[in-house]
Amino acid sequence: MLKYILGSLCLIIFGIFIIRKPIIVWKIRDAWETQDGTEPSDLYIIVVRIVGGLFVFVGLVVFITQLFS
Repeated sequence: MLKYILGSLCLIIFGIFIIRKPIIVWKIRDAWETQDGTEPSDLYIIVVRIVGGLFVFVGLVVFITQLFS
């Protein structure tokens, strides 16, 4: 049970980081693919924030289910 709670807290923290700093995620993950090093598109930022929101949601669901089980 403790490993699920810790894993869900990691997911929540990582999801919040992704939502707040999508540019850093782009620099780590996808910046090498560009020739001129331009910033990511608005669509990329939106999709990354949605993925971060999903991480937070899944983390919260697992956390809550483990607390009440």
